[in-house]
Amino acid sequence: MKKLYHALLLIIIYLSSTATIVSQTITQKESEEIKLSAKRKIQNGFKDLLNFITDESIGDAEKLATIKDSYSNSNIQVFYNSQTILEDDINPNYYNGNNIHDLNVEKYLNALDILYTKSIESSIEINILSVSNVKQVGGTMFIKVYFECLFKNSHRTIKVAYKKNDRVAELKVEHIGKKWITNITRVAFGKVNDETGKNDLAITQVVESATNQPKESEVIQTNESQKDVNEFNRLLADADDAFKAKEYDIALQAYSEVLKKDRDEYGKSFYIKKQISLSKREIQKEQDLKKQEEERLAQKQKEDNYFKVIFEAKTFERKRYYGKAIQQYQAAFRIIPDSAILYQETIRNLNKELSLKTEADEMFLAGNFKELKRKYDAYIKKDQSNSDYFLGRAKCSIQLGDSPKAILEDLDQAISLDFSNTYAFKVRAEFYTSQNNIPKAIADYTNFLNIEHDSASIYAIRATLKTRTNNTQGALEDYEKAIQLDKRNPKYYYERGIIHTQNSSWQKAITDHTEAISIDPKMAQAYYYRGEAYYNLKKYKEAGQDFSRAISLQIDDNLANNIRQHSEEFFLIGDRALENNDIAFAISSFTNSVLILPYNYRSWYKIGESYQKEGKLLEAITNYTTAIKYNDSYDDAYYGRGYAKFYLNRYKEALEDFHKANELVGNYYNAIFYEARTLMLLKNFKSAILLFQKIKIAKSTIEKSYSKDFFANTHLYLGIAMIEEKYIAEASTELSSAIKINPYLSEAYFQRGLVYLQLNNLESALSDLNQTITLGPNNSQKEMAIGNALYNMENYSQATNAFQESINLDTLKSNYYEAHKMKAYCFFKQNQHAEAAQTFVKAIEYKSKQDDSSIYRDLTVSYLFDGQSSKALSVIENVLKTDPENVEINYLLVCYYVQTQSMEIALKILEKLFTLNAVDNNFIKKDRLINTIDSSFKTSKDYKALLKRIAK
Repeated sequence: MKKLYHALLLIIIYLSSTATIVSQTITQKESEEIKLSAKRKIQNGFKDLLNFITDESIGDAEKLATIKDSYSNSNIQVFYNSQTILEDDINPNYYNGNNIHDLNVEKYLNALDILYTKSIESSIEINILSVSNVKQVGGTMFIKVYFECLFKNSHRTIKVAYKKNDRVAELKVEHIGKKWITNITRVAFGKVNDETGKNDLAITQVVESATNQPKESEVIQTNESQKDVNEFNRLLADADDAFKAKEYDIALQAYSEVLKKDRDEYGKSFYIKKQISLSKREIQKEQDLKKQEEERLAQKQKEDNYFKVIFEAKTFERKRYYGKAIQQYQAAFRIIPDSAILYQETIRNLNKELSLKTEADEMFLAGNFKELKRKYDAYIKKDQSNSDYFLGRAKCSIQLGDSPKAILEDLDQAISLDFSNTYAFKVRAEFYTSQNNIPKAIADYTNFLNIEHDSASIYAIRATLKTRTNNTQGALEDYEKAIQLDKRNPKYYYERGIIHTQNSSWQKAITDHTEAISIDPKMAQAYYYRGEAYYNLKKYKEAGQDFSRAISLQIDDNLANNIRQHSEEFFLIGDRALENNDIAFAISSFTNSVLILPYNYRSWYKIGESYQKEGKLLEAITNYTTAIKYNDSYDDAYYGRGYAKFYLNRYKEALEDFHKANELVGNYYNAIFYEARTLMLLKNFKSAILLFQKIKIAKSTIEKSYSKDFFANTHLYLGIAMIEEKYIAEASTELSSAIKINPYLSEAYFQRGLVYLQLNNLESALSDLNQTITLGPNNSQKEMAIGNALYNMENYSQATNAFQESINLDTLKSNYYEAHKMKAYCFFKQNQHAEAAQTFVKAIEYKSKQDDSSIYRDLTVSYLFDGQSSKALSVIENVLKTDPENVEINYLLVCYYVQTQSMEIALKILEKLFTLNAVDNNFIKKDRLINTIDSSFKTSKDYKALLKRIAK
């Protein structure tokens, strides 16, 4: 073999010296990187691989996979390929080349796995001695690593201790991507020899001295990103921490991720693979333990279920539920089939008892008590030790009305024969209850519960009996126990809530009834009694909600009447408060009434009436509407709502409500009255007159039911409506009737005064108008009417005062224009033209577009009479801008020019007016204004010449 090896080496050297090849060169930095890679491949790759294979904690499958990966293109590749040769050093007799036996990778590693003694700790040591320069032969680069190797454990079959061997590894060098990769092509025995310079690859940089050689860590810094190194170390540390913390699932995932990053650079692959294997093993252990625990718990659960079912079977047996007892025993046998043999005799007896009981129950249900009793008599003669026979006969005797003494003797005997016969205690307790012997009934239920502690219904029955003996505390304790045993029975919460109600423990009562309702939302009585608790806590809104729900669920009449009574109490309180004008308290009381009983429409109506008294008409409408919602035939509510809308000027809506109220009653005269008034405001005076006349016609029959003021106002508004329809004489009659009924009706005097003005009965008009002021209250319109009467009576001085008073009282300034204008006329009539002009100007400030423009004429006349020519001209010009053909203003322009001695212009304008027949000579002769301005104008030569021209 040695000869073959040397022959191959000579051929390679020869080829390298004769073949034409392209020689490669590397830098000093690259040379150091290759050396470092080679050292790592041996120290971390090869050594860690050998220790991984010899680790007894690693499974066979993991080892086989790793062996294959060691020569494949993987992140743990150590060997160049599967044909890589290793001289055997596994046999301790082969050392330092004294025996040569070549093995390929798989054979070598499999032999190591089989023949070498394994351990958890690493047992193979490798110490790097030297690394050659990078060499090149035939275009292929390689490098050698010399190292010592020691197997510390023993061979399994050869009892010879291992010695330290000198070994050499040849590694092929390849430049892949941006990295230099080295993989072992051969491992052999060998010492460091002197091959310096032989086949060395040319280095382009000067080799630095040994003292300047970069340290290994520095090379790493040079060739690798320190960031990547730090990240790798951090991830590995995290994985190790998870492993130490026994979080093996996390550790396995973390190691697997780190392994992907370790491609020869970090030399941790086999350590990571070992940790992965250990993590998997620990995970498997945990899973095995978990499975064992699950199996143990399943077996325990099975046994627990078995004994539970057996216990239930025995309980049913004791309670005489023989059919159910048999079913439970059979269920237990299905859990543990082998146990059936233990209860064969029990099952036979139960079937016998079930047959007898079934027959007896059928007869009992059919009412064959006498025949059944005779059967029990026969059974007792044959067997006087059977508790059920005495119990059955006692039950028949109860139904037959036999002697209580005989019944009790049989029941006592049944219990004495079998003190665990809880059904006998129950029947005797029920019999004592029927005999009103409550203490003994309670005692028997107690005996029952001493045997059967989990009967919620018996605790509840005993609780009801304790309440009959006024032992409320004991009853509460029993209900508490019943609820603990059966938390979903609403009856227990409800009955305990009744006790809390009787004890005035309102909040506790609410809690219990709330729980009952949550279980049974249709439990009407629970709603009622919770409502009562809220009522006593003065929580009327909550009480009302519960009362409403109780009524909707058709609670019994007595309880429903109680609810209505609660509501009615507040209604009466509110009604008294309203009569005493205590509005706030009235509203509060009526509100409580509707909170308790939301559909109490009378209370809703009263709330509306209360708000109406306060002048809160919108609130009144809201409550009237609610009253109508609960009773859409409630005439008073329609009337009240119409009344509120009337005073909110919502006349069309008010009209509908008044009409509806009258429609519901037939002759609701208050509604008729306001319907008529509403029609007046809607300018439908004819319809209003018809409705007022309807009241007049019914007066004789309804007079006692309505006040005098009602009829006086009917005449008053009928009169006003007739004024609007020009029935003046009839209006006067109606107004006089109103005054006759109520001599203090100020509005009637005012309206009749206006009628007298229209009839030009000025003295009567003034009398009525003065009377309306005397009766009060005074207002702008009344003073205006008095002023008009005085003006028409030519009492201008007093008229002026009346118009001024009208202005003073007119806070809304609605009559300002008319009052100032009439006041100005009063000044004019008294030849106080300056004052007239000033007042006309004031009136114009309040003039609307609808008012006529004659006031500008009157203002101009006042200016001209007062000699204020320039002001007169200003008004004239303003009017002519918009109305140049205005005859009156053009005539006043003539007067202006006469006053300013511009006769030629004046005559020219006057000639035009003559031509248009707007004025004539007679008008000029009579006109006080032009004659006052110039008394000689009509006799002047120029004017006469004008007349002659016109005449021609």
